[in-house]
Amino acid sequence: MTAAAVHCTLPADLATELSAPVRMRDVVMLGDGSSAEVDIAGIMLTFEGRSVATTAVVDGDAHQFSVGRIALQQLGFEYDPTHDALVKRMPHVGWRATISLEEEPWTT
Repeated sequence: MTAAAVHCTLPADLATELSAPVRMRDVVMLGDGSSAEVDIAGIMLTFEGRSVATTAVVDGDAHQFSVGRIALQQLGFEYDPTHDALVKRMPHVGWRATISLEEEPWTT
């Protein structure tokens, strides 16, 4: 089974070793077009100093962890298939910002 193109994939034995909490079961579409009901674990992923809370498909057949497209985008990276490389982009989530509840920005 592989759903790694979109989702991170976490081998079941590594999920157990890391005590990665299974958050839910869900149906995912696999690379061959079929679907499977799988466990989804919550993980914290850090790459090049950037961290993001994301999810991973727990896969009993996987032998290594793989990072999916969703997590790459959350970390601010994209895969460039033309050059077979990771490209830094602005992160889509996890912006570090200060929000003031004292002022309404649209009135200033």
